[in-house]
Amino acid sequence: MLRVATVLIVAAITATAHAQGGSAEPDPEMIAQADAAFHEAKQLLADDRIDEACAKFEASQSLAPGSGTLLNLGDCYERLGRTASAWATFRAATALARSKNKPEFAEEGMARAAALEPRLSKLRIVVPKPIPGLVVRRGDVEVDAARFGAATPVDPGLVVVRADAPHHTGWSTTVTIPKTPGVVEVEVPPLATATDPDPEPEPPSIEPAPAPDGDPGLVQQIVGGSVGGLGLVAIGIGTYFGVRALRIEEDSNQPGFCDQDDYCTNDGLELRQDALRHAHISTGLVFGGAAVAVAGLVVFLTAPSSADTTVGFAPLPGGGYLEASATW
Repeated sequence: MLRVATVLIVAAITATAHAQGGSAEPDPEMIAQADAAFHEAKQLLADDRIDEACAKFEASQSLAPGSGTLLNLGDCYERLGRTASAWATFRAATALARSKNKPEFAEEGMARAAALEPRLSKLRIVVPKPIPGLVVRRGDVEVDAARFGAATPVDPGLVVVRADAPHHTGWSTTVTIPKTPGVVEVEVPPLATATDPDPEPEPPSIEPAPAPDGDPGLVQQIVGGSVGGLGLVAIGIGTYFGVRALRIEEDSNQPGFCDQDDYCTNDGLELRQDALRHAHISTGLVFGGAAVAVAGLVVFLTAPSSADTTVGFAPLPGGGYLEASATW
């Protein structure tokens, strides 16, 4: 829209200040590059490649500002239908030509701008209720508050108008600027106060699941099973010592240790004593492990549960046995 034209006006004013202040001339290399870009733009314009020609004129102007370049750039914009950009560029060419004492260029720029003025499309942005911190933009250009309600020349096409303010919800709209002269009005509505976002819900706390109803003896069953397991381990170790005792005793019966009348040499006697120690250990572990295993079984089976459990000793002729029954 008017972004490039505004930049060109600033460039022209800057060039004027430099000329009046006696600043150094542009670097010769930059002048050469600007001249090359200018001639390329003229050729592109002759080939009817207007978009590319305008880009080259812009490049030439940025390297070495000149009123003649601005006049050609304004003509290029006018051919593209960018009437507002062309009008602003012709005005910038007039200001730059006057600062450099080039009356013929100044007169041409003034005449071209005057000829375009009746054809301009304009946009008026109305802000009935400005609020502190309000920023209104026309495209990428921020609109000065002093220009609220004033008709501003804009290029035909789509224009996005946006409004933002601290602690308020932003607003935007897109309007179509016609190629015919006239004024399009856009009213910025009062911005709604932004509400604080809802706080994020806290994640639910994870609590250990309670023991299932109807199974209050779970801990007792675990304890009983653990105790019973220890008893079985003890029986296993005791069995190992028992087997070891038998093997040591067999070794003691070999020739040179003990004979059939149990007469033993010193070495044989040590083997017999070692076998006896292993036998005692085996006996203690097996019987002790059995007792522990039985106790663990009792604890396990007597745990409160929904099962109907019975534990007891039932006599038989010549002895007794442990009876355990459970019904679910």
